[in-house]
Amino acid sequence: MFETTEQIEDFFWQLTMQMLGYNPDDYNNPDNPPAFMPVRVAWPTAGAPSWKISEDVVFIRVTPREDDDYAKQIDSVYESRAATVIKKSARTRIWAVQFVAYGPSAQTAVNKIKDGVFRQDIKRLLSESAVFLIPNMPPCRRVPELFAGQWWNRWDVSLFFNELHQLPDEDVGRIESVSIQTKTDRR
Repeated sequence: MFETTEQIEDFFWQLTMQMLGYNPDDYNNPDNPPAFMPVRVAWPTAGAPSWKISEDVVFIRVTPREDDDYAKQIDSVYESRAATVIKKSARTRIWAVQFVAYGPSAQTAVNKIKDGVFRQDIKRLLSESAVFLIPNMPPCRRVPELFAGQWWNRWDVSLFFNELHQLPDEDVGRIESVSIQTKTDRR
């Protein structure tokens, strides 16, 4: 379903906005961008606009975990279609999603996210996109950050997800003919 990292980043941005109680459509108008974005994707191409120490901001960082043994397996099935055979293959991609929250409500934000992945509406959106939470969840961590001579309130949580990634179908041809020979063993 997702061809690029940017597509899955956008997917997690929308989920995070919903889990925190924001309507993503209110913040997704390129002709009228909001002055303040409560959820931001790390490494934005347009730069990183600043925010005040008193504002709540959540950054999401989505990275693939290609080193996991589970992500290295490819499963294939073969289907007969008309006069040919089609190979359908899929593999699991594993995504690490780090949520970094700043502001007075940073702890509340990471807990809303950690609990929000179990909400029925979020679970439905995840499953419709063939993305599934790996339930071994680490604790939320307080990580105050010194910036410009001030300690900024910061809380982090990292969650991991499996994504069923369908590879393009492959026409593997067909069997044109079979030659069968029999030999008898005469003793």
